[in-house]
Amino acid sequence: MLIGQVTDAVSTPLVGIASDSSLLPKFFDKIGRRMSWHIIGTICVSLSFPFIFNRCFVCSESGSEWFEVLWFVPFIMVFQFGWASVQISHLALIPELSSIDSSRTTMNSLRYAFTVIANLSVFFVLAWFLSENTDHSQIGPYDFDHFRTAGFLVVGGGLVVTLLFYLVIREPKHGRRLSRMNSFSSDASELVRMHWTSWFGHIQFYQIALLYMLSRLYVNISQVYFPFYITLTQNFGKKYVAIFPMVSYLSSFVVSTITGVPCLNRFLNRKFLFCLGLLCGLGTCVWMLFELSLLQMYSVACLIGK
Repeated sequence: MLIGQVTDAVSTPLVGIASDSSLLPKFFDKIGRRMSWHIIGTICVSLSFPFIFNRCFVCSESGSEWFEVLWFVPFIMVFQFGWASVQISHLALIPELSSIDSSRTTMNSLRYAFTVIANLSVFFVLAWFLSENTDHSQIGPYDFDHFRTAGFLVVGGGLVVTLLFYLVIREPKHGRRLSRMNSFSSDASELVRMHWTSWFGHIQFYQIALLYMLSRLYVNISQVYFPFYITLTQNFGKKYVAIFPMVSYLSSFVVSTITGVPCLNRFLNRKFLFCLGLLCGLGTCVWMLFELSLLQMYSVACLIGK
């Protein structure tokens, strides 16, 4: 987890800079800057992800555990680099496909909607696999085949959708000029003209960075330790390792949809929503200290998603 996060932290700005520059060979110009990095990221993810959810082929049962860790490290790093390449290039492609704000909003909404569908599909498949094996209540080596199969299904389904994306979407050659013209014509023109080092002179930059870092820390820790909390602390069946996170994701989607309604935004500002989410998070952490019933666990999962 730590290696993956560090790799992601390093890869994200580097891929962003490379995506804005012309660092790739000339034959990539026909594809486009954004699509080229998207293809590179897709290849990295597709080749590395199956190995992450597979056995170490060169390890023996009597071998050192550190050797197994070293085996998985390169695949995790390649995956995180590919993930950053796909996400950044995909987001950067949106303003180059259209200069109309409503169209960009629609594309962002569709992107988030299909992200929800993809995550729910993975949780559903994993819950189905884990519910088949009722001999063990906790996740262990005997569930290896389930996770490996789920990993192959994720890669296969992702490749099919990605190929459809490549067949349908064409990056416009004038996309960069279109994006820059639209930026200079918007209210953010002053920010566009700022040099990137100027951000370090604004106190609000550090405030927002700190809030975002702490928010992401809460989300990441919840995702990592929630499965252990479900099976080891509350002693629920392993199928709930997929069910409760799925409930959290549904809760997050519902709350995001409701708070995105324009008429509600007039009465609820962002600071109020952030404080409300903070209170829900703190209350959930305190509630999780006690022994919970099944219904209470569903409530906790909903609050984590908020």
